[in-house]
Amino acid sequence: MAKPFLIIQHFPTEDPGRFGEILDRSSLKTELVYTYAGEKVPEEARDFSGMLIMGGPMNVEETDKYPNLLDEMRLIREFYRTETPVLGICLGAQLAAASFGAPVYPGKTKEIGWYEITLTGEGRKDFLFESFPETGKVFQLHSRTFDLPDTAVLLASSPDYPHQAFRLGKCLWGLQFHLEATGKHIRRWIENSTDDLALCPYIDPQRVIADIPLYEPLVLSLADKLFESFLKYVCALSGKR
Repeated sequence: MAKPFLIIQHFPTEDPGRFGEILDRSSLKTELVYTYAGEKVPEEARDFSGMLIMGGPMNVEETDKYPNLLDEMRLIREFYRTETPVLGICLGAQLAAASFGAPVYPGKTKEIGWYEITLTGEGRKDFLFESFPETGKVFQLHSRTFDLPDTAVLLASSPDYPHQAFRLGKCLWGLQFHLEATGKHIRRWIENSTDDLALCPYIDPQRVIADIPLYEPLVLSLADKLFESFLKYVCALSGKR
């Protein structure tokens, strides 16, 4: 029997989004764990074909308040040890970095909106990013960043957040940005970010929303191709076990 694909969701509005739509069209059975509802993080990587770790408003070091974060970092290391694919988004990427000893800390500025990232030379060679332009805009919603773990490969960067995407080993990727976000998600996040936006006069929330039709079609196309490539890799490795 094929092993299920694991999704860890930390917050009600930070769901798999476009990635979930792609999973629904795939042959993979999925198992969703809602940590915000008190559901427990699984113990064994061997029970799954791959894992997607979503974002959330909590910080990596808030393990007293969110003990599930320690369980997730343990599970990430186990997935890495068994070479089972993992894709971490925003908080998920920060957890992946922290799992291997890299510090996570506040960035230079809060990013809410459409920001440009640039692929590195290694990013242009990574099969998940083969459809990406060398430079393009993606949606960001974060204020924290991280150092790269030892032996990690930097895949994408930006001036204020140099570590936008990385790969560790053969099977673990972290993305600081939100490729999974649709226009519906972005509008909801903007509506729920009133307090944060009040502290960021350099961000025009109405412009962010107005730019959705400009950037969303291409970004969702990139999301489709990246996640389809990731799931194809998941299935290929799962078939060898």
